[in-house]
Amino acid sequence: MKNALYAVALGLLISATSYAQAVKGYASLPKDSLTQKVSYSGVVSVPGATQTALFGRASEWIARQTDRAPGEPTADAGSGMQLVRLRYKQAPQGFTDTHANLYYFAVAIYTKEGRFRYQVDDVTYQNENPALTSEDVKNRVPLEKYATAKPSKNTVAAMADLDKHLREVVASLTQSMGGAKAW
Repeated sequence: MKNALYAVALGLLISATSYAQAVKGYASLPKDSLTQKVSYSGVVSVPGATQTALFGRASEWIARQTDRAPGEPTADAGSGMQLVRLRYKQAPQGFTDTHANLYYFAVAIYTKEGRFRYQVDDVTYQNENPALTSEDVKNRVPLEKYATAKPSKNTVAAMADLDKHLREVVASLTQSMGGAKAW
């Protein structure tokens, strides 16, 4: 009986530690100061570039994206704004993780003379495991809900991998626009 109590106590301790790590993995992602949702944003200088040229470069970058989410990109040449939704299919994050995670996110690009602003946000998660029937399999859920409700070391690895991917998206955009490195 004493051994059983020790086993239960150890199990609770491990569970609490896993949850804290999962939340920590999410906590390390950049957040919008107002909404506290995951958001990557910045302004990049491109000296000598016109708004028209930057708008064209943004259009070309969007056209090269192969992992677009369903729906057409939005573009408004007058305001210099373009919006595209992309997706990222993440490989399983560990030996016990048997399915891919699917993330959707928005990339907004705002062009002005000599600079552009990017914002990557509205990140959602969808589980691709067909054997499960939970809400996150049927529907996309906000990343915040997934990342703080799945206490496992796989979630920590998933958040680190997602962060790396989103930073690569920003770096690719910045390079295509002719700006300096964003990271």
